[in-house]
Amino acid sequence: MQQPPPYGDSNSSEMEPKSSTSSLPDSSNIHQIKSSKRMEEEKLGARQNSDAANSTTSNSLTILSQENISNHIHVMRWIERDLGISMPSTVQCESELKNGLKLAEIVARLESEERTKGLNKQPQTKAALYNNVERVLSVLRENKAIELRYLWSVKEINSGNPDVIWGLLTDIFEAYKRRTSKVKTRSRKKKYNDGSKEEEMVEKIEEISKNVHTNQASKEMNEERQRERNSSMADDVTEAEEFSIEDINRLKQELLNSVLSDEQE
Repeated sequence: MQQPPPYGDSNSSEMEPKSSTSSLPDSSNIHQIKSSKRMEEEKLGARQNSDAANSTTSNSLTILSQENISNHIHVMRWIERDLGISMPSTVQCESELKNGLKLAEIVARLESEERTKGLNKQPQTKAALYNNVERVLSVLRENKAIELRYLWSVKEINSGNPDVIWGLLTDIFEAYKRRTSKVKTRSRKKKYNDGSKEEEMVEKIEEISKNVHTNQASKEMNEERQRERNSSMADDVTEAEEFSIEDINRLKQELLNSVLSDEQE
């Protein structure tokens, strides 16, 4: 008869029930899983925050760019409308202003042409470009209302730096816009007064013309009446001229004979 295996035999482990906790992860595994999930969540959150930040930055840059463009257009219109100076497109403006000639034209309208004379009209060398811009900026430095931040940036202007050039134009606009608005107001008032004078002159001319036409009509009427009167007098003279002197004498003689004949009877 076969004996059962003794207790503690290697095969006895197969007969023992397995512990219910053997299939669950231990505490270290749970900690690793939680840490991994937390890292993934942090990465996802960081990615979302980064995307949001990039979106905000992009929007801010877009708004800033739009504000710059709007400001450039506003300054350009002021130069063209109030100063009467034709300007290139905003893209070409930097290259047009870096030689100092267009800046000199602007400053000449704001200050005086005499103060911007002596510029090199065809600057080819760096020295000529530098002197042109320096001459213009030296005039602007005397205006206490304008900011000084770009009034020493000759090299930057010569190189066509857009930030410096547009910054300078904006500062010029801010410093001189009130002066040009007053000039514009005076010009508008003068134009209004001139317009009022023109209207008054037109009314006077119309009145004079009306009087002339009235006088002309009266004159024509008087002339017509005079012609009728003269025509009537001419008819009377014609009737009188139909009797000759002989006829008159004959009539007188006949009348006298008739009277004598009556007396004899």
